[in-house]
Amino acid sequence: MQCNNLDDPTRLRVGTVLLVTQPDFSVVVDRKQHTVTLLNHYKFFRQYKATTWNAPIPKKSQEKVAITGKVTDKMAWKNGARVAFGSKDYMDSDRWVELSVKGFTFYTDGGQKPPSGIGFAPDEMQELSTLLSKNVPVSIQ
Repeated sequence: MQCNNLDDPTRLRVGTVLLVTQPDFSVVVDRKQHTVTLLNHYKFFRQYKATTWNAPIPKKSQEKVAITGKVTDKMAWKNGARVAFGSKDYMDSDRWVELSVKGFTFYTDGGQKPPSGIGFAPDEMQELSTLLSKNVPVSIQ
């Protein structure tokens, strides 16, 4: 929708020409601002403000050192149980995006919570979990 300047997908008509891009996402986690920025082909795509921040705090000597990692898994949860993609409960499930950096899991705030991580509003977490795939590079700054 963003690439095609659409604000209402119900207004699509037969014959409408849509631009479909090949995304190349990467993620920047800002520990000071408590934001996650999604880049596409190394250019700004979207920024998400964390609603809960329960990620590891760096030692004073490591504050300015960037940590690199990647997305390792995506999960969905409902009523404390893991939900499979495509199941009837998937659409309104709580989402997690696990990173290779210990303690940094993105999750739906107010839902199933990991031991530590970064919480986002449900609509933002649903969008993040849809856009990110395994092996997307992550930089924690």
